[in-house]
Amino acid sequence: MSKTISSYHHVTETPEVECDPRPGRYFVSMVDGNRRALLLGPLPTHREALDKVEAVRAKAEELNPWAAFYAFGTARLHDDAPDMVGRLNSLFLPYCADCGATRETIETAGDEHGPVAERVCCATM
Repeated sequence: MSKTISSYHHVTETPEVECDPRPGRYFVSMVDGNRRALLLGPLPTHREALDKVEAVRAKAEELNPWAAFYAFGTARLHDDAPDMVGRLNSLFLPYCADCGATRETIETAGDEHGPVAERVCCATM
């Protein structure tokens, strides 16, 4: 008697990765054969990028089921590389490509009444 598989979920385990101590512009990255993409970033530390890999993988798979077959990891831009932003930034962070305002910038900006509600970046200054 044969059975039909109605669905299959592949569980991935992220191996322990040594954290790069250098400050820089880190991204959560994706590779699919010859295609490469920077999905989230820049983030100031490698640890922050590593911590976001699984969330970015899950979002990518939600947007495109074929992403289950892609490789996800982190990448760091060279200091002399042009500025870049992650393709999925808008799904994870309020982000301004002009000045680099992120969720942390927005939450810490404010006064004694708490953080400001609107974006705090070059567009509102």
